[in-house]
Amino acid sequence: MNEKYTNLKFLAPVLVMAIIFVLSHQPQLPHNEIVPYYDKFLHVIAYAILAAAWVFTLKRNTEDRRGNLHIFAAAMALALIYGVSDEYHQFFIPGRSCEAGDVLADGVGALIGAWIWVSIKPAKKGGAQPPSEEK
Repeated sequence: MNEKYTNLKFLAPVLVMAIIFVLSHQPQLPHNEIVPYYDKFLHVIAYAILAAAWVFTLKRNTEDRRGNLHIFAAAMALALIYGVSDEYHQFFIPGRSCEAGDVLADGVGALIGAWIWVSIKPAKKGGAQPPSEEK
């Protein structure tokens, strides 16, 4: 990405956090009583997306294994800190609750999202090269 637009990458996690905040500020979200732990599943999905957005923001094309580990840890920490703050925020919303199980689901989602995104290898400059044919 052009250096000029690098700071725009921060819009990705900020947008995801804004969506999570708006949804968690609602007194009651639609829920599915037929599917067990449906709300935990939604937490896993939301925080997987948030952690992936943080990896996208922090990752550069030059990371080695150690750099990727630092990015993974930072994305996990940022997503989990936001998850804890979001649960605290819900404590003050009528009809909502602050649950440790939700924070656990947030952590599982952050782990999945960060791991998947950090595992994606950066593209080589110049695009993919077709294999050479030797005869």
